[in-house]
Amino acid sequence: MVGHSSRQDQRRQQALARERQAAAAPLEAAVREAVQPEYVCQADAEAAATKLRALQSAYHQGEVGVEERPQYGPGRPSQKPPRVVKARRYGLRVTPQERSEIIARQTQAAGCCVLLTHVPTPGEMAHSAGEVLWASKEQQGVEHNVGFWKAPVIVHSLCLQKPERIDALGLV
Repeated sequence: MVGHSSRQDQRRQQALARERQAAAAPLEAAVREAVQPEYVCQADAEAAATKLRALQSAYHQGEVGVEERPQYGPGRPSQKPPRVVKARRYGLRVTPQERSEIIARQTQAAGCCVLLTHVPTPGEMAHSAGEVLWASKEQQGVEHNVGFWKAPVIVHSLCLQKPERIDALGLV
């Protein structure tokens, strides 16, 4: 059975948001560092772009391109249309993007929990997924009581001398 818990969904959505934010921080720092320098030749800019393309987080990726940045002589531009280019520099242009298909899949799976049970869903003894989830959550009380009976104080207070018998009583 696959059940959906709104409280669990809310907790996992918050955890997913924190995880996405933590995964974005190193990528943003790398992008800020890579975008600042200007490269003299296009080959150096392409090499830096290739390195930056390799950096992807689980939830983010960057569209990286090389752009030409012409540099003009000092002073005010002339009135004549062709402006004289003094040098050509190259820089990186990065457009950050979220990987929406992965985020959507994680968001959808956030509130779901899978319960393996022998309780039938159709038929006479049928139970809904919510009822099975509730019964599973109530099982904690049973587990808590079993832990009490397995405590060394309770087991050792019985007058059993052989370790095998103490183990057997603990299992019962």
